[in-house]
Amino acid sequence: MFIKKVFYLACIILFISFPLLCEDPQTEEIPIEIPYPPNDILDLKFTPEVNLPLGQEETTLYDWGFGLDGGMRYAIPGVIGAAFEGGVGYKFIPIRARISMSLAYALLGVGFNWNPLKWLSVELNTTGGYYYGLINNGISAGTGGGGFFVTAGLNTYFKIVQEWGVRVGCSYNKYGDLYQGFIFSAGPTYHINLSEYKALDHEGISVVPLYAALYKYYKDNPIGTVVLKNDGASLVKDIEITFQIPAYQSEPIKVKTPSFLYPADEKTAELFTDFSQDVLYLNGETSVQVIMKVKYDYRDWDYTEISKLNIPLYDKNTMEWDDIRKAATYVDKEDPVIQDFSGVISKTVAGKTTEDVEKNLLKAMAIHETLSEFGLKYSQPADGSAKDDSRVNDKVLFPRETLDKLTGSYIDITLLYCSLLESQGVETAIISIPGGVLPAFALSVTPKEAPLVFMHMEELIVKDDKVWLPLDISKTESSFLENWQSGARKWRTFSKQKKAGFYPLKLCWETFPSITYLERKKEVAPVSEEEVVRAYQVGVYNFIEWEIKDGVTKLTKDIKEKKGRAEYSNRLGTLYARYGRFEQARSEYNNILRKTEYVPALINLGHINMAQGRLPQALNFYDRAYRVNSYDRILLLSLAAVYYRMGDFYTAQDYYFKLLTLEPDFASAYSFLGESPAGAKELASTRHGVLFEYTKSRLPMEVLDGDTYYEKNDLERAKLFYEQAYNKGPQNPYVVFGMAKIYFELLNFSAAKDYFARFRKLRPEAAEKFNYLDVSANEVIEAAEKTYLANKPTVWVVE
Repeated sequence: MFIKKVFYLACIILFISFPLLCEDPQTEEIPIEIPYPPNDILDLKFTPEVNLPLGQEETTLYDWGFGLDGGMRYAIPGVIGAAFEGGVGYKFIPIRARISMSLAYALLGVGFNWNPLKWLSVELNTTGGYYYGLINNGISAGTGGGGFFVTAGLNTYFKIVQEWGVRVGCSYNKYGDLYQGFIFSAGPTYHINLSEYKALDHEGISVVPLYAALYKYYKDNPIGTVVLKNDGASLVKDIEITFQIPAYQSEPIKVKTPSFLYPADEKTAELFTDFSQDVLYLNGETSVQVIMKVKYDYRDWDYTEISKLNIPLYDKNTMEWDDIRKAATYVDKEDPVIQDFSGVISKTVAGKTTEDVEKNLLKAMAIHETLSEFGLKYSQPADGSAKDDSRVNDKVLFPRETLDKLTGSYIDITLLYCSLLESQGVETAIISIPGGVLPAFALSVTPKEAPLVFMHMEELIVKDDKVWLPLDISKTESSFLENWQSGARKWRTFSKQKKAGFYPLKLCWETFPSITYLERKKEVAPVSEEEVVRAYQVGVYNFIEWEIKDGVTKLTKDIKEKKGRAEYSNRLGTLYARYGRFEQARSEYNNILRKTEYVPALINLGHINMAQGRLPQALNFYDRAYRVNSYDRILLLSLAAVYYRMGDFYTAQDYYFKLLTLEPDFASAYSFLGESPAGAKELASTRHGVLFEYTKSRLPMEVLDGDTYYEKNDLERAKLFYEQAYNKGPQNPYVVFGMAKIYFELLNFSAAKDYFARFRKLRPEAAEKFNYLDVSANEVIEAAEKTYLANKPTVWVVE
C-alpha cells in the first residue's frame, strides 16, 4: 500500500514537470551561451511537508505526519550548477500507539541544479545534520534523544516573479535508527541578489545641446547616443531602455537597442525625444533633466538601473547654424500675421501695373517695395562681421518678429522674404554663401521658356528644372533690381568657388518641419498705400527698362543696317509687346504691314488686340495671316484661343484639332481648347422631350421638322425650321421654347436666354422645369475666360 502511494506521487510530479522540460525555451533568436554559475543569489525557503514512513518497522509504528522546513540555498561561486544548502525544521510524527513524536533539526549540505528554462529549475540535493526527538504525550512524555541524520531529494522549482517562486519536491530522510521516510513538500521561495555587480555598462551617454525650435525635428532624429558594454562574464539579454525629459515630454520613449550582448561586446544605441509644443514657451537657456531607465537580464536575473543627467536647452530664438537647412523651421507660411500682411500687399498693388511681367517676379517686387516703405533695415552683428549665420549660438527672429521690429540680420530678413513669398504660393530657397545667406524664389516659367521671357539669363539660376531669382537683402533701402543684380553676382562668384549652397525650402521641410509661433498675434502698423504703389510701379518700370534696354539698342541698330528688314522690326515689336509696351510694338508691326503681309507681324498684332480684349480685331489679323499660311502652329493656336474666348467653342475645337493633328506634342499643353468650358458641353448634349400638353397635331409642320432634325443632331437645319415656325407664330410657347433650346445647343447662350425669357412669360408653370436654359452668356464666357487666362496660349512670334 505504501509503495503504491509513493508511486502515485512520483507520477504526479513527473506529469507536471515533463511538458515544461520539453518546451522550447527560445522566444527570440538569442544565442546559446556557455552555462555559467547563477548570480550571487540567496534563496530563502519556507516549505510545508508531508512525511510518509518507510520500511516495515516504521510503517507499523508510525503514521503519516507533517512538518515545516525553513532553509536557504546559495550558489557556490565558480562551480557550475552547485550550491550550498542549509536550514532548520520541525516534524510532527504520529505514533500508532495514540501518541506522537516531535523532531527538530538543523542541516547542511550541497545541491546541484539544471535550468532548462529561465523560470524552471530541476534540483538534486543531499544534506546531513543533527536532530533531536521528543515524545509529546503518554507515559513517556518528555522523553527524548538526538543524533545525526541524512537526506537526499529531488525538487522542481517554478519561478513566478523576479523575487518569488515555488518549489515542489520529494526527498528521502534517515534519522538514525529512529525513523526513515519520504517527504513530499511544496512551498514558496524568496530570492535575494547579494551581488552589487552591474554587468551592463551604460555610462557612455552623449546628448547634444537642444534647441526648442527643432522640437519637431527631434521626434525622428536622434539627440544623442548611449554606449552599451557587457562587462560581465555571461550573456546580457532582454535589454530595454527608455529615455525621457520629464519637463517637456509626457511619456518615455523606448530606445531601439540590441536584444543581447556577448561578454566584452559593445554597441551604440540612438536616443530620441518627443517634446510637447510647450517647449516653445521657454525663454532663454535652461538646464533640463534627462532620465534614462535601463532593464536587462544577466544570468537569469532582471536588473533595473536609472541614470540621470542635465543638458542645456535653448529657447526658440536660439539656433546653431551647423546646418543652414534648419532655417526652414522658422518659415511658416500659415502664420496669420504673415498671411494678413501678404494679403494687404497683394490687394494694394493689384492692377496697378502691367501683368505682362512674370507673375512671381511681380509678387517679389511688391513685397520688396512694401518692406522698404515700412523701413525694414539690415542689422549688422555687434562684432562688426556679417557672419551671424555661422556662429555657434545665433539669435534668430521669427518672420513676424522681424516684421514687428523692422530690423534683422541676414538670416532674419531672408526668413521674412521666404515666408511672405511662400504665403503667396511662390516656392523659395535659401542660398548659403560665406558671411551670410540669400533668399531665392522660383519663377513660374520653365528653363526652356525663360530665354523667351527674360533677356538677362545670366542673372538667374537654373536648378532642379526650375528657374530661380536670387536677392541680396543686406541693403534693404536699395531697389529690387539692385538687390537682384547683387544677389546674382554673389551667387556667380561663390558658386564658381564651390562655396555656395542651394537649399529649396520644400526639401528642407522634409527634414526640418516648420513650427508655429504660439504667442499672441500683433497688428502690423499701417503704411501709405500710395507710397507702396508708387514704389512698386517705379520698380516694375525700372525692371522693364533694364530688361529691354540692350535688346532695343541692338535691334534698332540692326534695322538701320539691314534697311528695315521685316524680321528685325518684328523682333523689336515683340520685345516691346512682351512687357506691355503695346503702342510701341504696334508701331513696329504696322511699319512691316505697310510693305507686306508678314505672318509673324499679323499674328503678333492679333496677340496685342487679344491682350486688350478687342477680340474681333484680333480675329481679323489672325484671318489675314491664315490666308497666307494655314499651317502655322502659333496661328492655329491663336485662332482656337480667340474663338474660345468669343464663346464659339465648336470653331475653337476645329482649329485645335487641326493643330493637334499637325503638332500633337505642342497642342497637348492647350488641351482645354478642345473642350467646352464650365460644363457647357455636358449641358449642350442634353435632349428634351415633349414639354407640355400640346400634341403633335396642333403644332406647325415646321416645328415637327425642326424636332426631327434636332433629334438627328443636325442643328443648323433644325434651326432653319424653328425660325420658319417662329416667323409664323411668335406667340406659340412651343415654338418659342424650340428657339431657346436650339440656340442653347448652338452655344449661343445670349439668344437662348432671350427666347427663354419670352417662353417664361407665356408658360411660367412649364418654364420652371427648364431653368438650365436661363444660363447667362456672360457666365459661360467668364468661365471660358478663367480657363483661358489660366492656360494663356499667347506665344509671341519672333521669326
